[in-house]
Amino acid sequence: MRATRVTVSSHRRMGMSTRTPAAGFTLLEMLVAIAVFAMLSVMSQQVVSGVMQADSISEQQHSELQALQQMMQHLTHDLTQMIPKTVRSGPAGREAALLVGNGVLGSQGVGLRFTRGGVVNPHMMQARSHFTQVGYRIAEGKLERWLWPQTDLDSRVTPQVQVLAPVNALRVQFYDNGRWSGQWSSPQAIPQAIRITFDFPQLGTIERVWLLRGALLPSGRGGRA
Repeated sequence: MRATRVTVSSHRRMGMSTRTPAAGFTLLEMLVAIAVFAMLSVMSQQVVSGVMQADSISEQQHSELQALQQMMQHLTHDLTQMIPKTVRSGPAGREAALLVGNGVLGSQGVGLRFTRGGVVNPHMMQARSHFTQVGYRIAEGKLERWLWPQTDLDSRVTPQVQVLAPVNALRVQFYDNGRWSGQWSSPQAIPQAIRITFDFPQLGTIERVWLLRGALLPSGRGGRA
């Protein structure tokens, strides 16, 4: 009996012909992928930078508005409690109850100084009255509030200085006897109302009117001097 001969060469050839080539990226595909990734990175960086810049501007504006609000609160508390009291500035000299003008308190522009009441001193436990001297001036582009612990000016007493907000300039006007004026010359009296126009470096021009004494201002008389 003749033995049957089995060949495997055909099977081997068939197996070799069915193999799948190894998968991979060509050089062109890699360059395209790198370029796309670089573009996305640049765009993301620009978005993040824009968000950070917007957040910084928003925070700066918020700080400026807070400083402006605090400044207006101080002015309101001080001006609305102004009293017509002259100030002793030396052994025999006295100054006006309301002193306003260029260079007052060494201001780089308009400054003002006056006496105000309403200072809390429970049971008079401190060696001072319920009155105090208050001043405002511009120094190095910022509005400063000066506060003396006593009504009479004494060169030996250093005032407490508080920096309020950036201000370029002030314009002060006074309402009395039915009209507005840019000058105040009465040494003993105070006006019925005062109007201050502020020039801020970022916020522009803002105007406020404070009633100092008497009834409300007559309507239709808010004209400028």
